[in-house]
Amino acid sequence: VDAFRLLYEDIESDQQVWNMISALVLLAAALAAFNLVTRIVEAQRREIGIGMALGVPRARLAIRPLLVGLQIGILGTIAGIGV
Repeated sequence: VDAFRLLYEDIESDQQVWNMISALVLLAAALAAFNLVTRIVEAQRREIGIGMALGVPRARLAIRPLLVGLQIGILGTIAGIGV
């Protein structure tokens, strides 16, 4: 009985470690996606400014980088499920 309890506690401890590693990987992926979207916005700063000067609504200007972030998330999820 003690051996089973020790084995169960060991497995539970390993699961906690894997959960922490998974959380760190998820955080790194989120930061990478945020960094990519930020760089896209920075690269398109001139186009965004021209659009604002022409009266394009802010929501419409924000859609493009948000869709890129969404695509990254969807492709990452599909790739993660495939692994």
